[in-house]
Amino acid sequence: VPVTFTVIFICGVLGNGLVMFVIMCMKRRALRKVTNIYLINLAVADLLVLLFCVPFTGLTYTLESWPFGKFVCKMVDYLMMTSMASSIWTMAAMSIDRYCAVVGPNCIKPYRTVRSTVGVLASIWVVNAILFSPLLIMAQIGFDEYEIEVLSHCFQKYPNRQSKRAYLVGVFLGYYVLPLIVTTASYFLLTRNMWGNIGPKLSRVHTLRAIRRHRHVCLMVLIMVCVFGICWLPVYAVNLYNEFSSEDDQFHEGVYVVLVVGHCLSYLNSALNPIIYSFMSHIFRQCCKE
Repeated sequence: VPVTFTVIFICGVLGNGLVMFVIMCMKRRALRKVTNIYLINLAVADLLVLLFCVPFTGLTYTLESWPFGKFVCKMVDYLMMTSMASSIWTMAAMSIDRYCAVVGPNCIKPYRTVRSTVGVLASIWVVNAILFSPLLIMAQIGFDEYEIEVLSHCFQKYPNRQSKRAYLVGVFLGYYVLPLIVTTASYFLLTRNMWGNIGPKLSRVHTLRAIRRHRHVCLMVLIMVCVFGICWLPVYAVNLYNEFSSEDDQFHEGVYVVLVVGHCLSYLNSALNPIIYSFMSHIFRQCCKE
């Protein structure tokens, strides 16, 4: 597990760092494109996920006791969930933006500006920071006494079992099911419009080259969403299973293995996004060469 986490961490940090570096080194005009604003925000969110999730989760599998104290326990849980949630909804916002850019560019263009995009992304961060602020209170240090030592662990203390279940279900619906519905609907409508129902208005507005470019970007973001769906499903499934199953069925060896694999996959998602950029984006590859 530590080796796997280390590989994911190094690859993800280097990849997302490269994305940020390349976009920031673009000419000012290219930097101010709406798509690039989304990509750099996603890279920042994924980088924070890797920095706050991977090292501390890896240590919980390695160390028997939590060594960092109460403050770090609270901040890690809070920043972990905020950055994860912002990454997920950035991808959802990107899918909506692609739909608006391709299907109705004339009517959307006055509102699809860098300023409005920054406002949308800032709102995503602020809303998630507020929604997960209770973690700053619920995160606690617990102690387990043994014959020869006392071990500490970082955990979330809920008022009761019902509130914990409501929290887990809410996170699952709000940060897995709903983003998948939004992105799937956006890309379904977009694909139908581009491949089967390209009317005269769209044909007049977009040249063949522009349509190909839009298809390329949409495919890139669609792959990112599919990767997200696959990577995050196991950890959500295990958390819900452990909470709603009987105590005899919780944390047996099979569930523990799935949990470890789920954590690896969920963090791998943040490391795969920059790889998708480099393989799918011709412009990004050209900028890397430059």
